[in-house]
Amino acid sequence: RFDIGVAAFKEAVAAKPDSLMLVRGLAEASMQANLSNEALEAANNALQMASDQVENLAWYADFAARLGENQRAVAALERAVQINPRRPDLLVSLAQWQMSAGDLEAARSTLEAVTRMENQQFANFQAIMRRAAQMYLRMEDMDSALACFDLALNTGQDPEPELFFEVAELNARLGNLEIALDLALKAQGNTARSIPVFLLQSDLLTQLDRPQAALAVLEHALRIIHGSEGDADQLPEEQRIQLCEIHERFTDL
Repeated sequence: RFDIGVAAFKEAVAAKPDSLMLVRGLAEASMQANLSNEALEAANNALQMASDQVENLAWYADFAARLGENQRAVAALERAVQINPRRPDLLVSLAQWQMSAGDLEAARSTLEAVTRMENQQFANFQAIMRRAAQMYLRMEDMDSALACFDLALNTGQDPEPELFFEVAELNARLGNLEIALDLALKAQGNTARSIPVFLLQSDLLTQLDRPQAALAVLEHALRIIHGSEGDADQLPEEQRIQLCEIHERFTDL
């Protein structure tokens, strides 16, 4: 039971009141027990114990956000960024919470600081730039999103197929059809998860006036779907919808 965990952490904190790990543990246990006020009090205590430690500020920001205390989360991240302005992960998290709070101008300014960085050796830089791109997309800033996606693709890390697919979709929206097709080819796999990729490839090939190639892609997608589950009536709903989309494209061709 969660209340037993809270009691145990309270005893531990009473015995070792200077232990940051235990005070954080009390905060987490209190949150799990739905004791929001006690959780926030413990988290505030943890913050005061190491108010200039970047990792502690990042923990507090995440904790406050989970409690719905967005302003506290933003304030903690702002402090963390002041201490270490070369942390792209903190900047993107700050931009995310600024956006959630409705301060789009501040979010855009923070994201611009990220895109000016060349810290590609930072752990998870590819994922960080992908998050930045997705936020720009939510702001309908396609050019900035594409710039972030390009940075994500050129970190020296092997991109995930999902990243290739997202960049392909954006290039397709921007009318860069050949580039989008090249990226979509890199995104494909040979499982049912790749059906959206094949649909995108087919659409691009159709727009590029290559109907035979588009047909071949659709036929391959059909073989994957029918080979994954057998009877079409037994397909998961998502694949039944995809099957309808494939047939619609056959009809259009």
